[in-house]
Amino acid sequence: MSTSHVEFYKGKICGVLFVVFLCGVAAGGVGLRVYQAAVPSLPEDIGGLNPASDPSAAVEHLRDELKLDDQQYSQVHSVLDECIMQEADMVSRIQALRSEGRERIEKILNDQQRERFRTLLLESPLSE
Repeated sequence: MSTSHVEFYKGKICGVLFVVFLCGVAAGGVGLRVYQAAVPSLPEDIGGLNPASDPSAAVEHLRDELKLDDQQYSQVHSVLDECIMQEADMVSRIQALRSEGRERIEKILNDQQRERFRTLLLESPLSE
């Protein structure tokens, strides 16, 4: 096989792999949306209260429902505060990892590919 044929097939193979990758990303995004719509909210919302948005109200609700004494109330409040801080830390780590990954990919791409990549990220259901 001549060099021009090899280069032709390399280009086709790279194109096919890229399309397969994009289809996988799209399928994952659609699957995630379907899963989120189909699965009811998890019991992380205590009695309809989201501890991350209003930890004091969540702990007050638990105090009333579980008849917590003052010591238990204080301990539950501490655990909830700690968990909220750890969750916030994890979210910031995930955002940093995504950003780093995007930057690394953009360094690989040429200007035209980089612009298309940014457009694809904006269109992706996972970019939210």
